[in-house]
Amino acid sequence: MMNRKLKVLFLCTGNAYRSQMAEGWARALKSDALEAYSAGIDKHGLNPRAVRVMADAGVDINGNKSKTVASAATAPKRLAFFERYLTLWVFLCMVAGVALDKLFSGATAALSKLEFGHGS
Repeated sequence: MMNRKLKVLFLCTGNAYRSQMAEGWARALKSDALEAYSAGIDKHGLNPRAVRVMADAGVDINGNKSKTVASAATAPKRLAFFERYLTLWVFLCMVAGVALDKLFSGATAALSKLEFGHGS
């Protein structure tokens, strides 16, 4: 039986600090169990201070690129892409959550219908 990895999107405002660092930690600590991604509502560029802090902790995010959530899929299929491929969304900033619903109308309603099972 093939084990599917949990797919996690860390979303924040500019994909410069928090979401990049969260993606880096997730990959460093749990890459065997999950696929980590990060994005922002806007693209502010990977901050060199975040790279330094993570490097000091032994996690390399230097090759990461700042990206927007909208760039992940083509316009007509944006929400369908995320519903299909991501099993968990982590919002690292309230502004990102509000803006997400503006970008993908109905995203809040779709996310509220998600159910998470409990492992045995």
